[in-house]
Amino acid sequence: MKATTSVLRLKRIGFARGGYTIVELLLVIVIGAILATMTVPSFTRLASGQNARNARDAVVWMAARARSRAIERGEVIKLEIHIGDERAWIVRRNTGTALASDTLEKIDFENEQDVQLNAPARIALCYNPRGYAFSCSAYSPAAPVNVTFTHAGKSAVARVRPLGQVDRL
Repeated sequence: MKATTSVLRLKRIGFARGGYTIVELLLVIVIGAILATMTVPSFTRLASGQNARNARDAVVWMAARARSRAIERGEVIKLEIHIGDERAWIVRRNTGTALASDTLEKIDFENEQDVQLNAPARIALCYNPRGYAFSCSAYSPAAPVNVTFTHAGKSAVARVRPLGQVDRL
């Protein structure tokens, strides 16, 4: 009974208030800031690696779309990866003229995803209506070619094979 009467007496005087002190709030804020500074760099590294993997996966999916469009439309579809311009595109080749073509899809890796490409040369894959790649230019690979996608020190690799398969490594 004495404890409850002393608490009631303190409340009447004004010493037993509810809530947090400024010192307690500042302590929580400082601890939160320390934890945030420890976790932010790891999130940045994770995001850098993810950008490179996303760019690699975009090329893998572009190859699959180019192949499926060639089969669906019954015409030659070309996938080109231009290392110097950091771009890849899918082109429908018109049979009426030798150089005419229609761009169906394009990705600019440097401007859209801040990713750099690295490979021995420019790569061109032409898919026939049966879905097989064939040599259609000087840039068609005769052996498997690795394309490296790099962003902020992190990289991801895709392998382009002569028959048109593009695999994640």
